[in-house]
Amino acid sequence: MNNKLKIVMIFSLSVLMLGGCRYNSAAMKEGAKKHYEKGVKYYDDGKFKQADKEFDTANNLLERDKKINEKLNKSAPESRGEIASEKTNQETLANRGKRTLKPQYTIGAEDVLSVFIWQNPDMSQDVTVRPDGRISFPLIEDIEVEGLTIPQLDKVITEKLQTFIKYPEVTISIRRLGGKRVIVLGEVQYPGVYQVTGTESVLEAVAMAQGFKDSSLASSMIVIKGMFSGNPRIIRASANMALRGIGSQNIKLDSGDVVFVPKKPISDLNWLATEISGPILAITGDITAIKTLTHVASKTLTK
Repeated sequence: MNNKLKIVMIFSLSVLMLGGCRYNSAAMKEGAKKHYEKGVKYYDDGKFKQADKEFDTANNLLERDKKINEKLNKSAPESRGEIASEKTNQETLANRGKRTLKPQYTIGAEDVLSVFIWQNPDMSQDVTVRPDGRISFPLIEDIEVEGLTIPQLDKVITEKLQTFIKYPEVTISIRRLGGKRVIVLGEVQYPGVYQVTGTESVLEAVAMAQGFKDSSLASSMIVIKGMFSGNPRIIRASANMALRGIGSQNIKLDSGDVVFVPKKPISDLNWLATEISGPILAITGDITAIKTLTHVASKTLTK
């Protein structure tokens, strides 16, 4: 533990116990926020050692704040009720994830799909899955697509077009996810696609995936906004900060967003694109989104 932090913690507890003064938790959190923001600046400048040091200091301050509050709350009966309530909320979020886990993306109502037929530009088009789970496509009758994976639909359309085209080459990609579905990848217990309702946040999405693995670096998560929009935006988020309500780290998610929890700090966006390309392709079967993400990987992470 940093000696300076030890002194701060010991002094704070001594004052509280001997003088009866009120502990200023907000000031401790504000100090952590400043160290985190300084770390972000170092990170964006490529000074990763300095960034790690600032991130560690911020996390240590938050841990000190947590321990001090825990000691204070031992003498406050109402605090135990608040802790129990928080535990119940976390368990509820985790249980919600159990019923929504899907290991591979399946097509649903309101999904917008791009169907490309090689050397047949007049037939290539975007199609929207109707509420009855079907789509209409030139030359072939309506197709029941709800519940199919992208590779399965590719096979169905290819087989049906063989009556009209000798060797049809079909490529299907996702233009927009219908309803509200997000993808959680990386160091979580159950990566996959999750159906969400209302305004869900990054932490709620991780809870649906049954939480972080021990190997995760929760302070350096990545959120990809608009993964299938053709213009994805890459944002860094810290679970440690979000859990304590610091800054705007608990990002609200929209349909098609991706949450990635890494094992280590991400300094190379090309590595990020490579790391998630396999899971995205396995889940959605969509190579177009991967190509787009790789294209924007040279851009600076959004602060």
